[in-house]
Amino acid sequence: MSRFVIVAIIAVLFVVGAPAAYYYSSKPADDQLDDTLRAMGFFPINPPSNLLSLGSLYYVDSRVNFFRTICPADQVKIANLSMSSPSTRTVADELTSGYFEAGSTLLGAGAISGSGEVKDSYLSKVQYSLFDVQLFEITLMSNRKIMRELMEDKDCQAVVSEVFRSGGYVCQGQTLLEGSGSFGLNSSQANGGKLETDIDKPALREAIKTAVRANSNVSLVEKSGKLITGAALKYGVSMGPYCLAPKGSRFQRVLPKNIAGRLWNYIKFNVVEPLLPQKT
Repeated sequence: MSRFVIVAIIAVLFVVGAPAAYYYSSKPADDQLDDTLRAMGFFPINPPSNLLSLGSLYYVDSRVNFFRTICPADQVKIANLSMSSPSTRTVADELTSGYFEAGSTLLGAGAISGSGEVKDSYLSKVQYSLFDVQLFEITLMSNRKIMRELMEDKDCQAVVSEVFRSGGYVCQGQTLLEGSGSFGLNSSQANGGKLETDIDKPALREAIKTAVRANSNVSLVEKSGKLITGAALKYGVSMGPYCLAPKGSRFQRVLPKNIAGRLWNYIKFNVVEPLLPQKT
């Protein structure tokens, strides 16, 4: 079978499968924080942490769920190159109203009595609110210089080559979104006021802590009656527009933003590219 026929068959399969992939990838997720971050151009960092930094090279899995440091950039140098600013009002507003699914964890805590239907409705979602949000960014020109310096290290080169062979992406941190989180329960779904009297408030607070820790690995502390993260964490990352590509590759490496993008990247990198002559 000729290369042309193989590529044609692949193209037909993609045309048939892409609409379904796009439909499923565009459906809202249970975790609105992730959805909001993606809509703003960030990939969610799960769990939120301070492990990611600007300028460093990262292994990113094909589903873009995990970011693992390959070659760390010199953070003393980064401090002089990065720009930080308080988030705009629009960004802050986008991150102050949403929820993530935590019903099963909460319902198992025994914090609420009452009918199952009302109980399920009341405890189905944990609200989040990010405050003191800031953006940290480094210019593409500075990132290019840092990448060149990092890739001069033979150990860095070796790990990058290993990641390419594993099918992962090698990308560089460009922008980080940092904030402190406040978490609570949305009581607007409660049926009347009776349910309020059935709540064991201390148990409910512990249940929320457990649910947030189970779903995001973030520990909460109580402060002024609120449950908040003890320190500012990185919640979202934006990588450079193009990731590193293996030597001789024909296609640029760009992180996929949905299922259709993952499917298309797989076809390009694993099926079409091996059939084409290497780029010189």
